[in-house]
Amino acid sequence: VVTLSSATESRHARIVLESTPCQLGGERWWLLCHGCERRTMHIYARFEGPALLCRTCAGIPYATLTANRLDRIRIARDKVARQLGLDGTSRLPPFGFPTQPPRMRFDTYARLADEVWRLDLAALEASERWVTWMQGRFFPAGRTRANARRTAARRDAREQR
Repeated sequence: VVTLSSATESRHARIVLESTPCQLGGERWWLLCHGCERRTMHIYARFEGPALLCRTCAGIPYATLTANRLDRIRIARDKVARQLGLDGTSRLPPFGFPTQPPRMRFDTYARLADEVWRLDLAALEASERWVTWMQGRFFPAGRTRANARRTAARRDAREQR
């Protein structure tokens, strides 16, 4: 029995476990969802309705489903960078790639390095498209930042008269 508590309420929920045999012996334990009674490795707590639910019943999407194009590129790039031994969120070292990780074939290292460069370029292109789109929203066709500043300065001068 698990106690779920918040600032305003407290609730008890029973965790149901189920096991399945593994192919090479032993067993794997699963948590059962209170909503659909499906086996899952992760359950999420809620205060309304059934207390412990799987991702599907709780309506929790995967991060990549709600991410925009630039975020998906960064997620993919960080995954490949971790395979090269880089911290997933760090940029490349200033003097090129890190040394080849121990016991990694050179062909694999070269393929992953090319993939990081390709994803970095894709992220740069996606960023440029986003900036262009934002400029189009705030500075419609024919209006540049300089024109917008001049227009604002003229308007301010008229208001002060």
